[in-house]
Amino acid sequence: MGRVLPACVAAMIVWTCAVAAGSQSATNAEAKTESADALRGRATALIYEHRHDEAIRLLRQAIALAPDQSATHRSLASAIWLKMLFLRGAVTVDHYLGSFNRARVDLTKPPPELVAEFQQSITKAIALSESYVAVSPKSAQAHYDLGAATGLHASYIASIEGRLLAGFRAASQAYDEHEQVLQLDPSRRDAGLTVGTYRYIVSTLSVRLRMMA
Repeated sequence: MGRVLPACVAAMIVWTCAVAAGSQSATNAEAKTESADALRGRATALIYEHRHDEAIRLLRQAIALAPDQSATHRSLASAIWLKMLFLRGAVTVDHYLGSFNRARVDLTKPPPELVAEFQQSITKAIALSESYVAVSPKSAQAHYDLGAATGLHASYIASIEGRLLAGFRAASQAYDEHEQVLQLDPSRRDAGLTVGTYRYIVSTLSVRLRMMA
């Protein structure tokens, strides 16, 4: 397997947490958010079964119930991103991680409506997360949400757009945010997984790329 760019390191780990982290939130939501969390939990199970359309439908409902929850928008973006990858007809480790040595297969561009919805969802997730951090700079969850959202965006840039180097900036921000999470709450293993994996991948790069990362 070829060397892997760090532009997606946090993002791939983040995706595992992006949908599954629904039990935590940086917002002070009430009963409606609990309903959104339940929908997100059901969507998680559907995603693991590769039933992306059903998961996306549930996550759209969850957003209607809790439009101010960053994790819900991030979960929808995650589901759409995975659907894009599967629609291509080839989902390998290289496609996920953005390796220089991609498999030699013909990859079609994703449907523009999916691209538009992903961009809308991830932009909203990042904006909400940034507002949470601004209001509660000492909140570990607020920093986690921002790191998870920027990490997912980095993964999209590398795996869908194919702009591997362009993902450096978002990936490094995800790393910084999750390092901040660990400073605020050392027990957050989800953030530790991102930070540790990023460091490991960076250590395998050439000196030039390591300096960029």
